[in-house]
Amino acid sequence: MRGRERGGVLLLTAAFLPLLFAILAFGVDAVQAIEAKASQESALQAAQELRMAPAITVRAKNSEDPGGLIARSIMSTLRDKGYEGSVAVWFYEAGPADGLRDTTRRLYAFETVVEDRVPTSFARLFGMSEMPVASSFAASSQPYSEFQTWRPDSVRNGVFRIEAGEAPERMSFTAASLDSMPAALRAEIGASLEA
Repeated sequence: MRGRERGGVLLLTAAFLPLLFAILAFGVDAVQAIEAKASQESALQAAQELRMAPAITVRAKNSEDPGGLIARSIMSTLRDKGYEGSVAVWFYEAGPADGLRDTTRRLYAFETVVEDRVPTSFARLFGMSEMPVASSFAASSQPYSEFQTWRPDSVRNGVFRIEAGEAPERMSFTAASLDSMPAALRAEIGASLEA
Protein backbone atom coordinates (compact mmCIF):
# COMPACT_ATOMS: atom_id res chain seq x y z
CA MET A 1 0.00 0.00 0.00
CA ARG A 2 2.82 2.37 0.83
CA GLY A 3 4.31 2.19 -2.68
CA ARG A 4 0.99 3.14 -4.25
CA GLU A 5 0.66 6.16 -1.93
CA ARG A 6 4.12 7.33 -2.86
CA GLY A 7 3.19 7.11 -6.53
CA GLY A 8 0.05 9.16 -5.88
CA VAL A 9 2.02 11.93 -4.21
CA LEU A 10 4.52 11.93 -7.07
CA LEU A 11 1.67 12.15 -9.58
CA LEU A 12 0.06 15.04 -7.68
CA THR A 13 3.40 16.84 -7.43
CA ALA A 14 4.00 16.42 -11.15
CA ALA A 15 0.50 17.69 -11.93
CA PHE A 16 0.76 20.81 -9.72
CA LEU A 17 4.37 21.73 -10.52
CA PRO A 18 3.48 23.57 -13.80
CA LEU A 19 0.71 25.45 -11.97
CA LEU A 20 3.10 26.45 -9.21
CA PHE A 21 5.65 27.61 -11.82
CA ALA A 22 2.96 29.67 -13.61
CA ILE A 23 1.99 31.40 -10.36
CA LEU A 24 5.63 32.14 -9.60
CA ALA A 25 6.17 33.49 -13.12
CA PHE A 26 3.14 35.76 -12.84
CA GLY A 27 4.37 37.04 -9.48
CA VAL A 28 7.81 37.98 -10.81
CA ASP A 29 6.35 39.66 -13.89
CA ALA A 30 3.65 41.41 -11.84
CA VAL A 31 6.37 43.07 -9.75
CA GLN A 32 7.89 44.51 -12.95
CA ALA A 33 4.47 45.81 -14.02
CA ILE A 34 3.87 47.38 -10.59
CA GLU A 35 7.25 49.13 -10.78
CA ALA A 36 6.36 50.49 -14.24
CA LYS A 37 2.97 51.69 -12.93
CA ALA A 38 4.64 53.48 -9.99
CA SER A 39 7.06 55.19 -12.38
CA GLN A 40 4.15 56.29 -14.59
CA GLU A 41 2.20 57.67 -11.63
CA SER A 42 5.23 59.64 -10.43
CA ALA A 43 5.75 61.19 -13.87
CA LEU A 44 2.02 61.98 -14.20
CA GLN A 45 2.10 63.74 -10.82
CA ALA A 46 4.70 66.13 -12.21
CA ALA A 47 2.52 66.71 -15.29
CA GLN A 48 -0.51 67.45 -13.09
CA GLU A 49 1.48 70.02 -11.13
CA LEU A 50 2.55 71.64 -14.42
CA ARG A 51 -1.08 71.90 -15.51
CA MET A 52 -1.83 74.15 -12.56
CA ALA A 53 1.16 76.42 -13.17
CA PRO A 54 -0.01 79.95 -14.06
CA ALA A 55 2.63 80.20 -16.80
CA ILE A 56 0.94 77.37 -18.71
CA THR A 57 -2.70 78.26 -18.05
CA VAL A 58 -2.27 81.90 -19.10
CA ARG A 59 -0.34 80.91 -22.24
CA ALA A 60 -2.98 78.28 -23.12
CA LYS A 61 -5.83 80.76 -22.56
CA ASN A 62 -4.35 83.12 -25.14
CA SER A 63 -2.99 80.52 -27.56
CA GLU A 64 -4.21 79.83 -31.08
CA ASP A 65 -3.53 76.15 -30.32
CA PRO A 66 -4.10 75.50 -26.60
CA GLY A 67 -4.21 71.73 -27.12
CA GLY A 68 -0.82 71.68 -28.83
CA LEU A 69 0.68 73.95 -26.18
CA ILE A 70 -0.65 71.79 -23.32
CA ALA A 71 0.40 68.55 -25.04
CA ARG A 72 3.97 69.78 -25.70
CA SER A 73 4.29 71.04 -22.11
CA ILE A 74 3.07 67.76 -20.64
CA MET A 75 5.24 65.64 -22.95
CA SER A 76 8.33 67.74 -22.20
CA THR A 77 7.69 67.44 -18.45
CA LEU A 78 7.28 63.67 -18.70
CA ARG A 79 10.51 63.31 -20.69
CA ASP A 80 12.35 65.64 -18.27
CA LYS A 81 11.20 63.39 -15.40
CA GLY A 82 12.71 60.38 -17.19
CA TYR A 83 9.51 58.81 -18.50
CA GLU A 84 10.29 57.20 -21.88
CA GLY A 85 7.05 55.35 -22.72
CA SER A 86 4.37 56.40 -25.21
CA VAL A 87 2.29 59.47 -24.39
CA ALA A 88 -1.11 60.52 -25.72
CA VAL A 89 -2.75 63.82 -24.79
CA TRP A 90 -6.42 63.98 -25.77
CA PHE A 91 -7.75 67.55 -26.05
CA TYR A 92 -11.23 68.98 -26.56
CA GLU A 93 -12.43 72.57 -26.42
CA ALA A 94 -16.19 72.99 -26.02
CA GLY A 95 -18.03 75.61 -28.01
CA PRO A 96 -21.58 76.77 -28.67
CA ALA A 97 -22.39 73.48 -30.45
CA ASP A 98 -21.68 71.68 -27.16
CA GLY A 99 -23.94 74.00 -25.18
CA LEU A 100 -21.33 76.56 -24.10
CA ARG A 101 -23.16 79.81 -24.79
CA ASP A 102 -21.39 81.94 -22.17
CA THR A 103 -19.01 84.24 -24.05
CA THR A 104 -17.18 85.18 -20.84
CA ARG A 105 -15.53 81.77 -20.49
CA ARG A 106 -13.71 79.10 -22.47
CA LEU A 107 -13.86 75.44 -21.56
CA TYR A 108 -11.37 72.80 -22.55
CA ALA A 109 -10.42 69.45 -21.13
CA PHE A 110 -7.56 67.08 -21.74
CA GLU A 111 -6.60 63.58 -20.71
CA THR A 112 -3.03 62.36 -20.59
CA VAL A 113 -2.47 58.64 -21.13
CA VAL A 114 0.95 57.05 -20.70
CA GLU A 115 1.65 53.46 -21.69
CA ASP A 116 4.54 51.06 -21.42
CA ARG A 117 4.99 47.57 -22.83
CA VAL A 118 6.80 45.80 -20.01
CA PRO A 119 8.80 42.77 -21.20
CA THR A 120 8.05 39.64 -19.21
CA SER A 121 10.65 37.26 -17.87
CA PHE A 122 8.78 34.09 -17.06
CA ALA A 123 5.34 34.64 -18.58
CA ARG A 124 6.87 34.49 -22.06
CA LEU A 125 7.13 30.73 -21.51
CA PHE A 126 3.32 30.78 -21.53
CA GLY A 127 3.09 32.93 -24.67
CA MET A 128 3.02 36.41 -23.09
CA SER A 129 6.16 38.29 -24.15
CA GLU A 130 5.10 41.68 -22.81
CA MET A 131 2.52 43.20 -20.52
CA PRO A 132 0.78 46.53 -21.29
CA VAL A 133 0.75 48.98 -18.37
CA ALA A 134 -1.07 52.32 -18.62
CA SER A 135 -1.94 55.27 -16.38
CA SER A 136 -3.90 58.45 -17.05
CA PHE A 137 -5.33 61.64 -15.61
CA ALA A 138 -7.97 64.03 -16.91
CA ALA A 139 -8.45 67.71 -16.16
CA SER A 140 -10.38 70.69 -17.41
CA SER A 141 -9.80 74.42 -17.45
CA GLN A 142 -12.25 77.28 -17.69
CA PRO A 143 -10.48 80.53 -18.46
CA TYR A 144 -12.84 83.45 -18.15
CA SER A 145 -13.02 87.18 -18.73
CA GLU A 146 -15.20 89.92 -17.32
CA PHE A 147 -16.67 90.74 -20.72
CA GLN A 148 -15.82 88.26 -23.46
CA THR A 149 -13.20 85.54 -23.63
CA TRP A 150 -11.00 85.44 -26.69
CA ARG A 151 -11.30 82.27 -28.75
CA PRO A 152 -9.18 81.16 -31.71
CA ASP A 153 -10.85 80.98 -35.13
CA SER A 154 -10.52 77.19 -35.18
CA VAL A 155 -9.70 74.55 -32.60
CA ARG A 156 -7.72 71.33 -32.98
CA ASN A 157 -9.75 68.76 -31.04
CA GLY A 158 -8.16 65.32 -31.01
CA VAL A 159 -5.16 63.41 -29.77
CA PHE A 160 -1.50 64.45 -29.72
CA ARG A 161 0.93 61.49 -29.54
CA ILE A 162 4.55 60.55 -29.20
CA GLU A 163 5.77 56.97 -29.25
CA ALA A 164 8.13 55.43 -26.71
CA GLY A 165 11.51 57.15 -26.77
CA GLU A 166 10.41 59.98 -29.12
CA ALA A 167 10.99 63.63 -28.31
CA PRO A 168 7.99 65.98 -27.91
CA GLU A 169 9.03 67.74 -31.13
CA ARG A 170 7.99 64.58 -33.03
CA MET A 171 4.43 64.88 -31.74
CA SER A 172 1.70 63.80 -34.17
CA PHE A 173 -1.95 64.89 -34.19
CA THR A 174 -5.15 63.08 -35.15
CA ALA A 175 -8.47 64.94 -35.13
CA ALA A 176 -11.29 63.41 -33.08
CA SER A 177 -14.86 64.24 -32.10
CA LEU A 178 -16.09 64.45 -28.52
CA ASP A 179 -17.79 61.05 -28.92
CA SER A 180 -14.45 59.37 -29.63
CA MET A 181 -12.64 60.95 -26.68
CA PRO A 182 -11.81 58.90 -23.56
CA ALA A 183 -14.64 58.61 -21.02
CA ALA A 184 -12.85 60.61 -18.30
CA LEU A 185 -12.36 63.57 -20.67
CA ARG A 186 -16.02 63.47 -21.76
CA ALA A 187 -17.01 63.41 -18.07
CA GLU A 188 -14.85 66.50 -17.38
CA ILE A 189 -16.53 68.39 -20.26
CA GLY A 190 -20.02 67.25 -19.20
CA ALA A 191 -19.52 68.20 -15.54
CA SER A 192 -18.11 71.62 -16.50
CA LEU A 193 -20.98 72.36 -18.89
CA GLU A 194 -23.51 71.53 -16.17
CA ALA A 195 -21.80 73.80 -13.62
